Amino acid sequence: MEWVKCSDQMPPKDKKFIFNYCYGIGLGQWGKCYKTRNGNSERTYDAYILILHPSEIIDGNPPFFFTEEYMIEMEVKWMPLPHPPKED
Repeated sequence: MEWVKCSDQMPPKDKKFIFNYCYGIGLGQWGKCYKTRNGNSERTYDAYILILHPSEIIDGNPPFFFTEEYMIEMEVKWMPLPHPPKED
């Protein structure tokens, strides 16, 4: 598999993918983003949700929320997840 530049083609919005940018490689997917206002969660927009290190989430740090324009600006590259191994 080859890395695809977001400036050439955006990642899929219907499945997870691997992404790469200057801080490393992680897992991404398209999804709903939320803001908390006065203690209530409110859906605000759709964006790519990117996680570099699962331990950051456990430690309370949020994932990255990148718009399509920001994915291009940050020179993000992506590729589909590999297929799982076949059962013997």
